[in-house]
Amino acid sequence: MIWKATGWSLSGDLAMEGMVTPPSTSGRWVFHGDAALSHATLDGLSVVGPITDIEGRSRVTPELIDIQQLTAIGLGSPWMLEGHVAMGSIPSVDVKLISR
Repeated sequence: MIWKATGWSLSGDLAMEGMVTPPSTSGRWVFHGDAALSHATLDGLSVVGPITDIEGRSRVTPELIDIQQLTAIGLGSPWMLEGHVAMGSIPSVDVKLISR
């Protein structure tokens, strides 16, 4: 998978297991299930440089991404992140990042 956005890009292996519902007449596709990311790299973040060896699992619904555990190497140190991202008109992020 390669995901390019303004100012950054994410590449790696993405496995998803769940149910996808197509939009009725307009709108978005909806996914409920589990996602696993492995062998991933996040590039383009000028403050921290590349974040490599990204691996982890999350539970995904239209309302919430529940990050069960995500590990990576950033700034030469191992990182571990867990928490959630709530979607909606005003998205919110509640995560804990641990680094050594």
